[in-house]
Amino acid sequence: MKYEEITAGIQDLMEIKDDYTVVHSISGDARMEEGNEKALKKHFNLFHLTEKARIKPFRVGTCVQSGRVMNLITKKLSWSKPTYTTLNDALAHMRDIAIEKGLQKIAMPQIGAGSERLDWDVSRELILDIFKDTDIEILVYVQ
Repeated sequence: MKYEEITAGIQDLMEIKDDYTVVHSISGDARMEEGNEKALKKHFNLFHLTEKARIKPFRVGTCVQSGRVMNLITKKLSWSKPTYTTLNDALAHMRDIAIEKGLQKIAMPQIGAGSERLDWDVSRELILDIFKDTDIEILVYVQ
């Protein structure tokens, strides 16, 4: 595994090369109405996820791939908060999908930090532990 943090904003993440899979966290209802979620939803045209979730919400602790975007389902509702357990489970599921599909490069914001109120140091350790035995390159955009 290769891990790197760079200082850059969400706009930079959205403009990353196509050989990267972009990762972010969302709720099971896939509303994505604020902050990074809203920007990524619009940029990567993820509106269909909201429609799918209206019929059947996504299961917390999983990862849903849509094109080159991995959506970590870390909480049930858009207004609720994730836990380290749900983040861990979603990251592990993402790792399994990435390995199965041969994905080599992943880019993400600081998952769980900011309005989600998870401690970035703990989230970072989860990422490092879950991906430690892979050949996947992870690039984290730190604001």
